[in-house]
Amino acid sequence: MKELITIWVIATGCVAIHEFSHALAVKLFGQNITKIQIGKLEVLDFSKISMGLLPFSGSVKFKIEHSLSTTKQIIIYIVGPLATGILLLFCFYYQFLYRNAVIAILITQLFFSIFGEKSDISQIVLLIRRTK
Repeated sequence: MKELITIWVIATGCVAIHEFSHALAVKLFGQNITKIQIGKLEVLDFSKISMGLLPFSGSVKFKIEHSLSTTKQIIIYIVGPLATGILLLFCFYYQFLYRNAVIAILITQLFFSIFGEKSDISQIVLLIRRTK
């Protein structure tokens, strides 16, 4: 049971780092965040941040209050997978407890960031198509 809880905390942390990297980019570009969701099946709600029981995905909802260039929007979407990729490289380089579990979690997260429905990469593709 202890290992299961540890894996859940690690997975939630990985999703949180991914989502907070998006949130940081949103704030750096002067936009307002309306909600940060970490995980599915919401169990905790702290005004703008909510956490779910299943740490498989997340999202950052924000309003574009002034014209934000396509490039800046692409940066907002790409920083999440980049943060996940950097964590993954860190995990391959260093030895630590639960390393294999963390690597599996990060590879899965990266896969869904690229190929999942409403993934970060699919959002970038939609942005590029709209500008053409």
